[in-house]
Amino acid sequence: MTMLSDYGSERMNRFPLRLRSERVAHAADRKEIVRRLVDIALSSFLLVVLAPVMVLVAAAVKLDSPGPILFRQVRTGRNRRRTEGNGGNDRRRLEAFGKPFTLCKFRTMYADARERFPDLYRYQYSEIELRTIPIKVLVGSKRGVAAAVEDIDVASLHGYQDPRVTRVGRWLRRTSLDELPNL
Repeated sequence: MTMLSDYGSERMNRFPLRLRSERVAHAADRKEIVRRLVDIALSSFLLVVLAPVMVLVAAAVKLDSPGPILFRQVRTGRNRRRTEGNGGNDRRRLEAFGKPFTLCKFRTMYADARERFPDLYRYQYSEIELRTIPIKVLVGSKRGVAAAVEDIDVASLHGYQDPRVTRVGRWLRRTSLDELPNL
């Protein structure tokens, strides 16, 4: 038994650590490429199959209320760029922050919601509040982030009908069809 384990370790030691880590990195890169190709192929197929549904939804949104068909918002995504490690460390790492991207959805709210429902937008946050609100929500609870999320009273939100949401928008949100443009 000892001879077999010695043989394996001798064999592994013939290859420098750097070569072994590069092999692992190349295997991970290949895995990401295959996953990305599958994502693109599946999305393309679904886009073709669901195109008629998307045309009908777009027409319903346009007929229900004036304004653009799509809602666009810039969000932070996952960063796929890799950077080399510091000093002698040859392992690669992902950067901490993601690259911004534009998210598209079918519009589910009135385009002029601020003018229609000024009471919902009455309070104006100061610049300091805007910077500290996420911190207060996530760190404000002494029990941690999970507890802060648990403190939100979901029962009071259930059944709440936001007046800014259109009739078609309620249906789109309920069925998640507003997410189709993400394809």
